[in-house]
Amino acid sequence: MTARVDVIVVTHRSREHVGPCLDSVAASDGVGDLDVVVIDNASDDGTATAARAHPSAPRVVANRHNRGFAAACNQGVAATAGDYVLLLNPDARLRPDTLSRLVRHLEAHPAAAIAGPRLLNERGTLQPQISATGLFPSFPQALHEYTRLGRLRPESHWHAEYFLTRWDRRTTRAVAMIQGACLLVRRSVLEELGAFDERFFLYFEETDLCKRVADRGWETHYVGDAAAVHIGSQSSSDGRPSAHHFISSLYRFHRKHYGLAEAAALWVILMPYHALRAARLTSRLPFQAGDAVLREDLRTARERFKAHWSLLRDAARRPPRAEARS
Repeated sequence: MTARVDVIVVTHRSREHVGPCLDSVAASDGVGDLDVVVIDNASDDGTATAARAHPSAPRVVANRHNRGFAAACNQGVAATAGDYVLLLNPDARLRPDTLSRLVRHLEAHPAAAIAGPRLLNERGTLQPQISATGLFPSFPQALHEYTRLGRLRPESHWHAEYFLTRWDRRTTRAVAMIQGACLLVRRSVLEELGAFDERFFLYFEETDLCKRVADRGWETHYVGDAAAVHIGSQSSSDGRPSAHHFISSLYRFHRKHYGLAEAAALWVILMPYHALRAARLTSRLPFQAGDAVLREDLRTARERFKAHWSLLRDAARRPPRAEARS
C-alpha cells in the first residue's frame, strides 16, 4: 500500500485505555509505517506520560487546557501530512486488518470521503444503533430519539432509518454519518472543508463533518467487513456522557444546519418533556426504588432537563449581538 496514513488519538483521562489502543495501532498490518500522534487534553491522570512510554513511540502533544475534541483533532491534522487521517478514540482498539481494509475501501471508492468500521463491545458483539446512521439528525428524528416516540413507533422512518434497524451491519453501504470513535478521512477533503468545527467542544463534531461532506457531494461509507472494539464514554468523570456538552452540541448542530427557528422549536418541546418525565418518574420512585431501569431513566431525564435549563440561563446572560452596520 503506497498511501500514507496518519493516526490521531485524542485523549482526556485515558491512561487505562491509551496503551491497548496504541498496541492495536502498532499491530495493524498492510499499511506500512504509520505516523501516530496523541493529543492529550490536559489529563490529570498521567495519560500523556503513559502515551510517551509506549513502545511504538508516538508523538505526544500535551495541551495545558482541555481544548475539546474537535480542536484537538484539528491539532493532529495540522501536525501530520499523510493521504489519509484515522481518528481513533483511546477506548477503541483496531483489529489487525481494520485500517488496511478501510484504506483499500477508500482507494476503491473515489466518491467516498469517509469510511468507518462496525463497532463491537469488548465481548465481540455488535454495539447496536451507534456505529452509523442512515439519516442526519433532524427535527422529526430528534423527537423520535429523545422522547418516547421512538419506543412507541420503532418502525417509523425517522427511527428505523436513522438507527438502520432493518439493515445487516456486517455488510457495507453508504450512510449519513459514521461515529467518530474510529473514522478514516481523506486529507484532501479535510483541507477542502477546513477540518472540524471547533465550536463543537464535545459530541456532534463528526456528525457536522459528515453533513458538510454530504453537502459538498461526497459520500460516507460504513465498511461492514472491518471492525474495531469500542468501550465508550471513558473520558467523562464517571463513565457517563456529559449531558451539558451533549445537549449544547445537539442544538448547535440544529441551529447551524437548519436555522434558529428549528432549534428553538425543538428546545420548546424537549425541555418541558424532560421536566415532566423527570417529575413522573420521581413520583414512581418510592414504589419502585429497586427498579434499576427506572432509576437510570430518571437520572437521564434530570440531567437533560438541567442541561436545557443551563442553556436557557446562559443565553439569558449572553450580551445581545451588536446590530450590523450598513
